[in-house]
Amino acid sequence: IEPRRYPAAVLFLKLPGEDVDVNVHPAKLEVRFKNSREIYDLVSKTVAQSLAGARTSPDAFAYRLTPRATTSASSGFWRPKASPSALNEPRESYSRQNLQQAIHDDLLRRAGNPEDIPLHVEDDAGEEKITFANREYLGQFAGTYLVFGSSEGLMLLDQHAAHERILLERLKASSAAQTVSQPLLMPEVVSLAPAQISLFEGALSLLSGIGLDLEIFGRDAIVVKAMPASLPHIPASDIISDIADQLSDQQSVSSLTERREKILASLACRAAIKANAVLAAEEVAALCRDLEKTPFNATCPHGRPISVQFSLYEIERMFKRK
Repeated sequence: IEPRRYPAAVLFLKLPGEDVDVNVHPAKLEVRFKNSREIYDLVSKTVAQSLAGARTSPDAFAYRLTPRATTSASSGFWRPKASPSALNEPRESYSRQNLQQAIHDDLLRRAGNPEDIPLHVEDDAGEEKITFANREYLGQFAGTYLVFGSSEGLMLLDQHAAHERILLERLKASSAAQTVSQPLLMPEVVSLAPAQISLFEGALSLLSGIGLDLEIFGRDAIVVKAMPASLPHIPASDIISDIADQLSDQQSVSSLTERREKILASLACRAAIKANAVLAAEEVAALCRDLEKTPFNATCPHGRPISVQFSLYEIERMFKRK
């Protein structure tokens, strides 16, 4: 999902009463999980596994926001040819509450009509994936996009986004299997500000779990002894700089899983093939083979699409043939 966009969902959890703390508010208006971090990690992993196996219909929860009528008073801005009455005409606006009300009303309607809930959609079953069957590689466009053709149309593939997804899934798999480190022939010393060093002090265990063997060296440096084995060679200073930025941004993030995945995504982005990198045909073939075997290969780690397709029908319409 792209940044600053969020899915709309309602999740019901059943758990023993002793796992809920009901004493956090004197009037019992608020309750909390006793082990909120464990609950978050469990829900995150379970939802990811479920989404990997099946994709719901894009229309299942297609909310249409109803414009909210507002009355605008004169605001001091002069608008040419605007009559006094025009200033008081209702205008369309949208709000967060508008979306919440749409979701609320729809859930109530569905609760009364269970048959309206799309439990299974034949046409969209299975995870959306990119495949290269019956596609021919035609070349590279703008130094960034790989062009493929077939009898059905054209496909443009973002080489950076594709490689980024491949590397992220490799890093996640290696981290889960804990076979992740590649010792450096010569440890590298990376200089940092003292404030950045303090961020690393509380994250050494987390970073070790993703294959980074680090040691604090004085007040303003870190020694890099090992790197993730599945990561292409990139300067240690670049990796440490990216992680320092991530740790600074994540001070309010409590979930270890979320922190780990954000750091892994940052490493994958840094190591991925860049835009304007010319690829040989053999490199393109290897990228395609790896991408086909990669889960969630329709989007990059930031939620952007990896490929865009133009059907033959769409192309013929552009030329006014249809």
